[in-house]
Amino acid sequence: MIQILKLELLKVRRTKSFIFGLLITAAGAFWEISAKYSQAVNPELHQISTLFNNQTVDVIVAPIAVTVFVLRIVHGEQVGRTFKLQQSNGQTYLSIFKNKLLLSIVFFAILSLLEIFLISIFAICVGLTPSLSLLCVKFLGLVLTDFCLICLYLTLVLVTEKQGLVLGLGFLGAFFGLILMQVATKIWSFIFPWLGSAYLSPYQFYVGNDNVYEYVRTPDLMLRFLLYTIFAFIVYRISMNIINKNGGAMR
Repeated sequence: MIQILKLELLKVRRTKSFIFGLLITAAGAFWEISAKYSQAVNPELHQISTLFNNQTVDVIVAPIAVTVFVLRIVHGEQVGRTFKLQQSNGQTYLSIFKNKLLLSIVFFAILSLLEIFLISIFAICVGLTPSLSLLCVKFLGLVLTDFCLICLYLTLVLVTEKQGLVLGLGFLGAFFGLILMQVATKIWSFIFPWLGSAYLSPYQFYVGNDNVYEYVRTPDLMLRFLLYTIFAFIVYRISMNIINKNGGAMR
């Protein structure tokens, strides 16, 4: 696995993929902090749930960040027609997909840790202390969401040369994440992959009587993780079947 990562890193080091992914994720983290600042410092809402609930900009940022990243790591090889060369060296379309999936997952897992670190620093600065279990739940939710989105958009990138179409679908996913965010409280909303970070959040946001903000623990969180994990695995299997049957742009 380490050798695969080294080879993939050599391929993408000049594409600036990591820089774009880092900038988008960092911008999203600061957007998240600024959006929740007023609630976090409000004496009536001064609790850690204000920072770790289903009202999150991750549903907007993640689809865009993933799309831009996978587009850039694949585009260089599409232009150079190196997929054919890799095939002559014994690699299949499926192994190429898995290698790029591995690189993307590792990269976005690191970005998830960075995002959680920034939010945790902000929480401490305003007098809140996130527990280790809370941070782990947040991290697992982000990684599962990114895994599902990477499978989806990486498959699209590999089976078509229409970068504009794939990028447009990434922004469309961000739009869906925004307008469907309120649906994330429903147990069946795991069918919308863009909502993963909101669906798997440890707390849920409600507007109570007299327009009072309320944050409650997600009561069925374990079930949600189970359902979304199964859904992500199904997406992964579908992606592999598509890649295995149709090399598409990998020629």
